[in-house]
Amino acid sequence: MMGRYVLVLFLITLGGSLGYHVPSVYGQALSYTTVASPVTVQGEVINGDVVSYDAETGTVHPSALPADEMMYGVVVTDPVMYIYETTTTDRQVPVVRYGEALVNVTDIGGEIRAGDLVTTSVVEGKGKRISRDEGAYALGFALEDMRLLDQAPSVVRGKEVRMGTVPVALRIGPYVTKDGASYLASSSVLGITVTERFQERSGLDLFKLMRYLLGSLVAISAVVIAARRFGDTFKQSIVSVGRNPLARSQIRAMVLWNALFIILISSIGLGVGIAIVIAP
Repeated sequence: MMGRYVLVLFLITLGGSLGYHVPSVYGQALSYTTVASPVTVQGEVINGDVVSYDAETGTVHPSALPADEMMYGVVVTDPVMYIYETTTTDRQVPVVRYGEALVNVTDIGGEIRAGDLVTTSVVEGKGKRISRDEGAYALGFALEDMRLLDQAPSVVRGKEVRMGTVPVALRIGPYVTKDGASYLASSSVLGITVTERFQERSGLDLFKLMRYLLGSLVAISAVVIAARRFGDTFKQSIVSVGRNPLARSQIRAMVLWNALFIILISSIGLGVGIAIVIAP
């Protein structure tokens, strides 16, 4: 608890230095770590409602779709800290996107227990439980069991639905199931996918490219070794013909053999290189 008070004091000092105003620090909300910012919301919302962003209109409104991928945050009217600029309007409300918040929920997906995933529902601004197997877009996970409100159930699409609240650790984003995490972490995905992407972008098979390089290296090495090994002897033999005309026939035979060795070794190297390239 002392750590949270120190954090609050630090953020107050930081907010003042950046030109922001911190009008209130509510002691009763310290059980949920929330720092809110002002957001203009279209429609009526209350404390704990979930809001979503509409990309077409560029506005924020109460969430009304199950597992809404555009969910934005939670309305918290009494955050630990509310940082806002001087140009606020009457339609702006404090919205929390990180930390912990008390969220208005329903039991459409079943009663929410501690550890359950929470997402948006068809009831405006209200969340619901979602199974981990579904792997859908989530608001976060419940920190406690759902607390039902002392009121009569509402009828939603012909079904009685009870309302309540639950503290949620906000983790807005897609939830990856265990199978999905295993798939992403598998060696086949990390290896083959990279190869396939390389092949799609370059038009080459990575393994085939490595064979081309190896084959070229073998062929070039054979030619260089043959030329250096027998090339000097070939030159010396030609010079020796002028110095010793009587041994011309023997020198010519030596020159011929050196030339044959150069051709033979170079041919073997080229053949091995080609075999490496065309091998299945």
